Formats: sequence, C-alpha cells, structure tokens
Amino acid sequence: MKMFDLQENLVLKTRSNEVYTIKTSGNIWCIKYGGANYKLNWSKIIVDNELLILLKNYMVYRLLSKSSSTVINSDFRFLKKMSSSNLNYPFEYNKVIFFLSSSGDYNTTYGFKSFYKWALNKGCKDFKNSFYLKIKELKIKRKNSYEAIFLNQDYLSESEEMKIIDSINDLDLINGLSSIYEIQNKVILHLAYELSPRPSQFYTLNVSDFKIFTNKSGKKYYSINLSMSKKRKSLEIEKRKRSISDSLSSKIEKLLSLRDKRNSEDTPTPLFCDIKDKRLSVKDFSQIIIKELKDIGVHKSATDLRHNLAQNLADQGASAEIIAELLGHNSTIPARAYIASTPKIAEIKATALAKNNKYKEIMTMMTTGEIIDESTSDKERSVKGVVNGQYIGGIGSCGLPTNTSCPKNPVYSCYTCVKFHPFKNGNHYSIKKNLQKQAQYFIDIAENGNDLEHNRPVTQLENTIQAVDKVINLINGLNE
Repeated sequence: MKMFDLQENLVLKTRSNEVYTIKTSGNIWCIKYGGANYKLNWSKIIVDNELLILLKNYMVYRLLSKSSSTVINSDFRFLKKMSSSNLNYPFEYNKVIFFLSSSGDYNTTYGFKSFYKWALNKGCKDFKNSFYLKIKELKIKRKNSYEAIFLNQDYLSESEEMKIIDSINDLDLINGLSSIYEIQNKVILHLAYELSPRPSQFYTLNVSDFKIFTNKSGKKYYSINLSMSKKRKSLEIEKRKRSISDSLSSKIEKLLSLRDKRNSEDTPTPLFCDIKDKRLSVKDFSQIIIKELKDIGVHKSATDLRHNLAQNLADQGASAEIIAELLGHNSTIPARAYIASTPKIAEIKATALAKNNKYKEIMTMMTTGEIIDESTSDKERSVKGVVNGQYIGGIGSCGLPTNTSCPKNPVYSCYTCVKFHPFKNGNHYSIKKNLQKQAQYFIDIAENGNDLEHNRPVTQLENTIQAVDKVINLINGLNE
C-alpha cells in the first residue's frame, strides 16, 4: 500500500478570514466553522491502522479542497459510519455493498465513493477501478431537501407579518434604546425580515459590507454585501450587493455610531459582536432571531422568515432565477419548489389572461385606495417597477409613510393593495397588456415542460390582471 507523509500543520481559514492551524499528529482535530469549534476525535474511529492513515490523509484533502461546512455536515457522518461498520481493509465487495445498502444514508454512500475514488487516483494498493465502477452504480435514494415546501405555502400568517412590520417600524422603540446589544438585536431582526439571510450569512458580515452612496442631488442610497448561502463546497466567500431600506440603514448607522467603526482589509471588523467584541456565532444569530420574534408574539425562526420571503416572491410572479439570486442559492431547484403549487388545471388557462368573468366577484373585495390625479400626489411615493421586462412608472402613488419600506413587489402587488392610489391618467392599459404577455409566457413554458398544474406565477398574475381591469373600469366610470 502506498504510504503518506501526513502534513504536520494544516493551515485553514474560516469564512470570517480567521486563520487557524490543525496539528495532524494529534488525535483531536479542531475545525472552526460559524464561530464554533467542531472536534474530530480519531481515537474514536475504530478501523485498521492502515485504513486510519488513509482516512486521515483523505480528510486533509477534503479540508483543503472543500468548505468546513461540507466536511462537518457530510464527512463527519461518513467517518462515524465507517467506525461502526466493521469493514476490514482491504475491502471485500459483498461486505461493502451490505454496509452501504444497510446504512440507507446518502452521505455515507457518497462519502465512501468519494474516498475510494480519491485513494484510487492516488494509486493506493488494493484499490481497483473495477471495484469502484461497481459501487458507483449503487444508488441510495436521497430525500428531496425541499419537498416539505410543497406542503406548506404559508410560513407567516398575516397577523404575524403585521406584528413584525409594526415592530421594525416602531421608531419610538428604537430611539428609546440605549444598549448597543438591544439595538443590534433589532437590526438583526429587521435584516432577517427584509433580506432573510441564513445565520451563516449573518456571520460573515463585516462593517465594510455596509455601503452608503450619495447621488448628485444629495440623496443617499444604502446596500449591504451578503455572501452566497448555498455554495457549501466553495472555499472562497462570494458576496453580492443587496439594496436595503432607509429604515434598516438608519438602524445600522445608529448601531455603528455607538461602536468603534475602524476596519481594515487584513482584520475586518464584524458588523455584529458579542459583549467581548467577538464575532457572533451562527448559533447566536438563530437564537437572537427566535427571541426577538417571541418577544412580539411570533413563534417562528430565521428559517421561517426565509421561507416566507421566498414564497412571497413566488406568489408575486418572481422567476426561479430571481428567487435563487436573492436567497443566495447557486441553483434554482429550491426556488422552483416555492413556485410550484397545485391549482385546478382546468381553470388555469381560462382565468390567467382575464378572459372570463368568473373571478370578478372575488376581485371586488381586492380594492385599491382612492383614485387620484398625479398632480396632487407626492412624487417621492410614486410607484415604479418592471413588468415583463418593461419599466413602469407614473401609474399611482403608495400611501405608506415615507420612512416605510413595502415588503411586497411593486406593480404586481399594488393593484390589490388598499395603500395604492392609482392615477386617473395612468397608463393602466399598458400594465394589463404586459401582465398578459408575461402570463402567456409562463403558460407556454409550463405547457412545454408538462408542468402547468405546478405554476404559481400563472395564478398570481391572473389575480393581478383582474385587479388592473377593475381599476380601468373604475376610471372609465369616473370619466363618464
């Protein structure tokens, strides 16, 4: 068997750019992830000595080529299963097949195949290509990580969502707080609702990720750089710029004004810290969000807020690509789970383009605000957005306070909102035409994929088109 000289000091870097060293000669390897330490105790891995040497070298390879998250969540489980397998080296095919089949665990099967392939590529004795090809064919059914989404489209009730909105917009409460950590918790809750980062994304935020831009007229715009959340196999952190509301930005500015804001590229200052000025851990963020929600009577978690944001986007007709981008996924698979639903297929095409009268009675309950003249409106609250790739403006005014950020998607949700005041001379016909084109596009795509019955955007656009139609009829009545 080919032997290895195990690298004595393994130098790794956390997602917060903290450098640490693992002494591979020791029995306990301490791996840092998300502000916590995860221990790998080799004395508890009961396998042949030769196999143990191979496994240690394999783990060095995994730590250098994969993220710590992947190693902890996948490879640790594989090693634990190997320890209790009673497999002897060199491996016997029948025993390996029995071990993998009886485990019924995807991570174990994937881990063993990956380990065997690595050893084969290294030229280790008794690792054969014919053996690998046989075990490669063994398939263990993997549970769809997102199948539960199909069974639950309502993650926050309307009353729960209003409690959160009232809480994050309670300026008197925010201004009355003097403790840095109380303010910090409110910032975390607001950000969790507005952009719904995973706790692991919160963990990587630095002061330098908060950006302020000022245009020529002096108006300020704010953004925050969030890491991609599902690139578990990547060693490097990829961050994307996300716009944030003025109200959230004012909270962050207040938080930073009470702290030392010094920051450097070599030692970035964490945006959220504990009382020892150490970066909050992934677990800390989860607990803070649960506590802040519980304090306002909402018994939910960060994951529920994340699902709620994604479902709201899907309900408003957002594409899988847009949802995946905003959630920080590198795949559209989870996004498509939010989009999928099961409306009655026989009713979809007849109603989606607003070509029948079936839902007009229902739509009378979905009333906008008062129809007004554009000349009397506040230009700062003018509704703008994009429909079917076309820029839309000058259709109405939003009745929400100027310091309030609407959680809904502009234009798509406005026509069913009591806070929206349509302009009497607004080009609502253009809105309807573009919505119908977009609905037809979704229908065509769904039909080509034989998936028309799992298409939430179609039914969402149907309601919006009906609402626009109602506004047009109301304006025609006023003109007459």
